[in-house]
Amino acid sequence: AVAQIIPAALASKPGRTLGDIAILYKDYRAGDIVAEAVATGGLDHIRVDTAAPYRKVALTSWVEDCAAWCAGGWRVGRPQLRGLLDRYRAF
Repeated sequence: AVAQIIPAALASKPGRTLGDIAILYKDYRAGDIVAEAVATGGLDHIRVDTAAPYRKVALTSWVEDCAAWCAGGWRVGRPQLRGLLDRYRAF
């Protein structure tokens, strides 16, 4: 999947570089799979976790849900935009 997703992300906007792309994952096991696929694809990358990608707090959960909405969740209403906006205002 990395061989298709990363080049498509780079090509989607003129001037985009690898440094403009982030891959979020739920736990270190998924991070291991992503890191291996990226390395196998010969792509430079930086991994910024220490067994867990980031602390699970309200803000990171909201960012994950925003990413899910942007990645097609808006089509099916999961998560709902209203909920994302309400949580944003609560910060």
